[in-house]
Amino acid sequence: MKKWKKLLLDNWGLKLISLTIAFALWVLVISIDDPVDDKTFNNIKVRLVNTQLITDDNMVYEVLESTDILRSVTFEAPKSIREKIEVGDIIAEADLNELTTTDTVPIRFSCPKYRDVTNITGNISYVKLEIEEKTSKWIDITYNLVGEVAEGYVINSINLDQNRLEIEGPASKIAEVSKAVVDVNVAGISNNMSTPVDIHLKSFTGAEISYSSITKNADQVKVSVAIYATKEVPIEYSVTGEPAEGYEVTGKMEMNPQTIVIAGTTNSLHNVSKITIPADELDITDVTEDYEKTINLRNYLPSGVTFADRQFDGKANVIIYIEPLIDKVIEITTRNLEIISKPESMIINYADSTDIPSVIIRGLQREVDLVEVNDVFGSIDILGWMEDQGLTTLASGTYQIPVDFEVPENVEQVGKVSVALEFITAEDLTARNAEALPEVE
Repeated sequence: MKKWKKLLLDNWGLKLISLTIAFALWVLVISIDDPVDDKTFNNIKVRLVNTQLITDDNMVYEVLESTDILRSVTFEAPKSIREKIEVGDIIAEADLNELTTTDTVPIRFSCPKYRDVTNITGNISYVKLEIEEKTSKWIDITYNLVGEVAEGYVINSINLDQNRLEIEGPASKIAEVSKAVVDVNVAGISNNMSTPVDIHLKSFTGAEISYSSITKNADQVKVSVAIYATKEVPIEYSVTGEPAEGYEVTGKMEMNPQTIVIAGTTNSLHNVSKITIPADELDITDVTEDYEKTINLRNYLPSGVTFADRQFDGKANVIIYIEPLIDKVIEITTRNLEIISKPESMIINYADSTDIPSVIIRGLQREVDLVEVNDVFGSIDILGWMEDQGLTTLASGTYQIPVDFEVPENVEQVGKVSVALEFITAEDLTARNAEALPEVE
């Protein structure tokens, strides 16, 4: 025992120096094999803690200038740790308990997983906040159509499953919001459509607002679009009644529109070939001037059919032109008359060829203006007149025989006309001739 004790205590100073040298050599070896150096991670998110200190007081905050995203974070660590450490091992926190009077919060760094990580720093050292009162409001949701439906189809209706939206956030940001809009893409569709659509917030100028600090009670709405087929059909107008005496319809009628494009399901349009306006809508009885009326076409659309143009008010304007009848006197001559039947063995002469009565025609101004004397011809049916009078023979004498006139279309003859004809039987003619012979001595 004494021998071993003596061995341990003898030259103890030398032995202490050897131990120190050995330890230094060990540290040197370790340093050479596992050197400390720095490393950088990019885009590390700063975690905000104790945010309830703001939100519980009916306030909201917004991070300014993206100061909650660190472009770079640098730290020191031994090689063995640097090779294993991941970006998620570096913790960057901003505790709102440390909020300053300038609304900034210092960023604290740590690496709980590796205690040998030291000197952690970021490209910035604090988070900037904007803090203000929280408010909310309700706004209308409107839609904006994108594209055109397929040719031959129209949109019948567009319905949203909700028409109002509640938004919440900083008072200054909420004040910028004017409305909520959904874009409904209908390009090329020919069938009904139902789909969820994102809601976009718009300012009073129409610019989109996308603040992360504004929350909505819904991010999407369901949009239902009903599609109708279209068909162009004529409008059929009917007229009843007659104008007042002495007036006549000119035949000119203005109808606007004359055709209309209707919309409906394929089945509802199948049997629709026209829109009929009943005659009692256009009653011109005893009218003495142009007749004008506005008709509501909606009253005559078949069930399940509507107008393709949603802006069309459904009104049709109709004008029926009516003018007074004008009389015109036609001075005729015997050249305008023809005897078409007469008794046999009788000589017939015009009693006075200069006393042929005039013919009066009546019609619209433009029609009577076209009629000249050569357009009017009369026929004299003596046998027909005798039959009407119950006569089988005629004695010599002068008779008033009616004349049947043919006048151009669109005018009519006013009153009746007769001419004086002189009839001479054959016997009377022989006797007259005998009286005219000189006496033979």
